[in-house]
Amino acid sequence: MNIDNNTLKDIYELVDNTPFNIDELGCKYTNEKSVFKVFAPTLSKLYLILDENRRFEMFNDNGTFVYEIYEDLERHIYHYETQESSFLDPFSFAQTKDRKNNYILNENYFDSEKNVVSEEKETVIYEISVRDISSNLNNEFKKKIVFLSQDNLCIGDKSVGLNYLKDLGISHLQLMPIFDFDYDNNEYNWGYNPLSYSCIHPDFIYDFDDPYNQINELRRTVNILHKYNLKVTLDVVFNHVYDALSHNLNKIIPYYFYRFNQDGYLANGSWCGNEIRTEGKFVRAYLTKMLERYIELFDIDGIRFDLMGLIDIETMNHFLNSCKKLKEDFILYGEPRNMGDVVPEEYRSSDLNLDKIRGIGAFNQFFRETIIEYIIDSKEDFEAIKDKLNASGALNFAGDQSINYVECHDGYTFYDRTFGFNKEDRVNKVKMALCLIALSRGISFYQCGQEFVRSKYRMRNTYNSSDRINRINWTRRKQYDYLVLYFKKLLKIKNEIKISKRDISEFSFDNYYEVIKYQIGEYMIFINACPFDHVYEDGNEYEIIFNQEGKYENITKIVDIPKDSIIITKIK
Repeated sequence: MNIDNNTLKDIYELVDNTPFNIDELGCKYTNEKSVFKVFAPTLSKLYLILDENRRFEMFNDNGTFVYEIYEDLERHIYHYETQESSFLDPFSFAQTKDRKNNYILNENYFDSEKNVVSEEKETVIYEISVRDISSNLNNEFKKKIVFLSQDNLCIGDKSVGLNYLKDLGISHLQLMPIFDFDYDNNEYNWGYNPLSYSCIHPDFIYDFDDPYNQINELRRTVNILHKYNLKVTLDVVFNHVYDALSHNLNKIIPYYFYRFNQDGYLANGSWCGNEIRTEGKFVRAYLTKMLERYIELFDIDGIRFDLMGLIDIETMNHFLNSCKKLKEDFILYGEPRNMGDVVPEEYRSSDLNLDKIRGIGAFNQFFRETIIEYIIDSKEDFEAIKDKLNASGALNFAGDQSINYVECHDGYTFYDRTFGFNKEDRVNKVKMALCLIALSRGISFYQCGQEFVRSKYRMRNTYNSSDRINRINWTRRKQYDYLVLYFKKLLKIKNEIKISKRDISEFSFDNYYEVIKYQIGEYMIFINACPFDHVYEDGNEYEIIFNQEGKYENITKIVDIPKDSIIITKIK
């Protein structure tokens, strides 16, 4: 399929020049009447289908189709039809399991209780898949969001689930995509195949048949996580949809929501078949409305943008301003890959333009690659290491923008990268990675299970592999409990140092043979990734607050620095 560029231009101009009120769109319910509004300026006729057997032609009010029904329609179902197709309401809150209808709901029945996170920590993001974190446990909440609200779960005497997460020391729990997606003919999928930005995937809801639970289960879970001082971020896929032509958004305003190349074919910078045209006036307004809903309805604390480099700079800054107005400590971050060929480079939210989206975090692939080479390949590029620890020397990253990580869902686990070393060395290299992430300027990011050497059987891209490959093996958490304790102590030290509050003048580096001396104010950190032990002595006294076992030692003038280790001290 290809579309004439003049036709596209006409569509874009018509839609962008047609007024709309984003806050009035969708279905607005009272017990006396329900008002339905759809912004569709390119359509000539639109029909409301109520309860699958009542058909009403809607009134076209300058591009917004309107219909009012003076009945109490709570819990009734509806969808829309044109002469060519049918579609769901992109502003709805809940849908039927077959995805053919939306529910009319009373918003007064949505949960509104709110717990405030009382303990402010250094930002440590912990990525989980709702499905993965619960698939290894034989319980009735398997693969459901409500699993994250179940306290006091254990395997033997070791905590799992919420019982584990609440004491880990992380600040933000990042949920991989939970809004409706297509499995793409697979039994398993991460969720980066969007079908809806307003309705949660049926598999994640425990009591899906009650439409109010499609909203309230997430809200209650977030509220419980907040009770335990865990903030929640959502991973959203605003860069593409699963199938552009069959998507509800395209049926409402055909061809408007997507970018096309000069030949009139769908742009494919996402490598998923299409790109959302975020620079479109109504597209930007719609996606902003969804973000505001996530905050107001679910009390979400942050957003992670998949393939953020495909979103234009103006839109990203608009997102930032809108979200910060609703929640001052809200965080936004994403993947800054420089992708696509329709939007000029200077307008992309990519790692080339981070200075144009200050206040928005970005995954620092330069950090990841440098740290992996340093620990795994023994590449002694000390200047590169210092740059990454200091969030400098990597394009336009600012200190508070750099998302520091060595693994996430789409790549090898760090433990799998250590294959070929003996077990002791593998564990020590994992410890080093955990430490370098925590002790760097910027935002720390970990994949769930990284701290108990999660393995995906050396498979790299497991987006559709199986539960056996992707699930969190909680037995492994019990086996490597000493590593979990090491990680917890590390995050306590991170909060003690308060790296994010430090001025850049407090960071300094020096070399001692193969050891990097990394000073942050009154703290001296010794980093030794070489295969030899070292001993350091300079006449000063050092209080060792974190050694190779994650333990405290007495004040000493001689600091032992084993191979593949990081020692954290306080200068006396």
